[in-house]
Amino acid sequence: MPQASELPTDFVLNNGLRIPALGLGTFQGDTVGAQVKEIVLAALAKGYRHIDTAAGYGTEKEIGDALKESSVAREEIFVTTKL
Repeated sequence: MPQASELPTDFVLNNGLRIPALGLGTFQGDTVGAQVKEIVLAALAKGYRHIDTAAGYGTEKEIGDALKESSVAREEIFVTTKL
């Protein structure tokens, strides 16, 4: 098993951009209701720049609200989703 120091911190995409290897997962976020926005805001404040979601999670509005309210530039944040 690799040591933590050997794990990648990001991946290079085909367009040359680097996406953080670690992202905040929002699965079952709908069970905490309005807290999703606060959780995403806190994660962004702590340095997360990769948010993972899916339409089936039902958290898109809260994540969008957090991105709008955050002081982090949108160009710095990756949002990955699934259909």
